[in-house]
Amino acid sequence: MIERADLIRLIRASRAAGRHDFARAIAADWLAAWPGDHQVQLLLGEIEVAQGKHAAAAKRLYALVVAHPLFQQAYGLLGHAMRSSGDPNRAAVFMACGRALQSNGQPLESGPHWASALTRVQVALENGVPNEAVYAAQEALSADPDLPLPTLMLIRAHMLAGDSEAALATARSGHDRWPLCVPFRILMADDLLSRGEIGRGVEYLHQAVADDPLGFSVSTVLGTQHSYRDLWPHKIQAPLSRPVPAEVSATLGDNLLVVPAVKSPSEEQSVSSSADPVVPPFRSDTQAEEPQDPVAHTPPESETSIPAANE
Repeated sequence: MIERADLIRLIRASRAAGRHDFARAIAADWLAAWPGDHQVQLLLGEIEVAQGKHAAAAKRLYALVVAHPLFQQAYGLLGHAMRSSGDPNRAAVFMACGRALQSNGQPLESGPHWASALTRVQVALENGVPNEAVYAAQEALSADPDLPLPTLMLIRAHMLAGDSEAALATARSGHDRWPLCVPFRILMADDLLSRGEIGRGVEYLHQAVADDPLGFSVSTVLGTQHSYRDLWPHKIQAPLSRPVPAEVSATLGDNLLVVPAVKSPSEEQSVSSSADPVVPPFRSDTQAEEPQDPVAHTPPESETSIPAANE
């Protein structure tokens, strides 16, 4: 068995040693046990791009931004994969979404017009201007883009404005269209539990745990001190199906892994912080805490095929 921080280190050492094949294999081993690990999905997407598997990377990364719309790093890589696949128009859409989520990011001239509205939403959220955030989010959503990000941005704007009913109504609409989007499902679960519909609420929550075992999206929705955090795993590990190649062991040097591997808490924290965007929680009454480590069900073909973007 290998723990998560050691897996990340092993993937990086494999790539440094030029063994992308081994890096891809062990990432797949991990995702067989923890398919909802969004950071490892991103690493595997990077490996696929490096190997020229652009179509596979694009499909993986599109599913990633559908499940976790605020995972900013995935948009840039998805845009790169789409451009390399010969689709510059959709590449521009995804690149613009990633830019919009950056702090004080400037809209891309090549992006769709609604992406500039998303940038204004992000700036308004950061500056605490709810009315401006709601207006800009509604403008972006009126273009009916085929991505859940604008809907989630409108929810964030309503939450900032203190309009929980509008936020929940938007979440319901978003969940109907994007049932694999984790933030929508979490908001639905929280509402169901608050209304005493325990069975359905717990079912939604367990699905969210499966799709978000690192707790990334739940923390962006409910804050890191949410009431359900004990449902999330505190430690995750998985078996590897093959031995470490000699050249990868040589790259690791003094950091050679021993199975069972010993995890470095400081390294695990650095891995998490380097891959996750900083996103303020929707609720202002929570305090920051490093989220725990994600399991998602593999989306069906109809959910992971990449639609033509509405510009």
